Amino acid sequence: MSTKDRDNLDGWLRRLEWALSSLPNTERADIVREARSHLEERGASGVEDADALRAMGSPEDYARGFLDDYELARALGEGTATGLMAAVGQRTHRSAIAFGAFVGVLLLGLLGAGVLLTALMHFIDPTHWGLWASNRMLLLGQLDDPADARELLGAAIYPFAAVVVAICWVAGRLTLIRALKALAVQPSSSRRRA
Repeated sequence: MSTKDRDNLDGWLRRLEWALSSLPNTERADIVREARSHLEERGASGVEDADALRAMGSPEDYARGFLDDYELARALGEGTATGLMAAVGQRTHRSAIAFGAFVGVLLLGLLGAGVLLTALMHFIDPTHWGLWASNRMLLLGQLDDPADARELLGAAIYPFAAVVVAICWVAGRLTLIRALKALAVQPSSSRRRA
């Protein structure tokens, strides 16, 4: 390997290490060592170093797959709702699974918030807020003229709201976890090229 080729290889690996700076030191060192070994094997098999580096792509693109994997594993490991939602939200523009999960969780959140708001407003104004039924509609929320329908739940709206909010919370959390697990088993773009 010529000095120029060695400099190109070392420069590429240095950029890779910088791109992986958010990973723990041991993981970063392992990835850089593996990439160096892979590039040296290609060179030993007769592939020009410039061609081997070009095939690997930019160090930043190569690192992105590892960073994605790390973020997914961290979000799943921590299991916080905000971490799970953030991990899914960051992937909505490049994954139908993430987009579907994000939209599903938003809809569940809106349903839970609507039921909770209705229960709170029922406490303040039980004459106009609740679960209403008539021959032509079923409405959860505010009804201007209560003579048009009958209120179905009365005070039972409070435990009903608690159950619906709990179901929305659990369903949303499970949706996020399943989506992240599905994303985690998909191969990273950087390793598909290697």
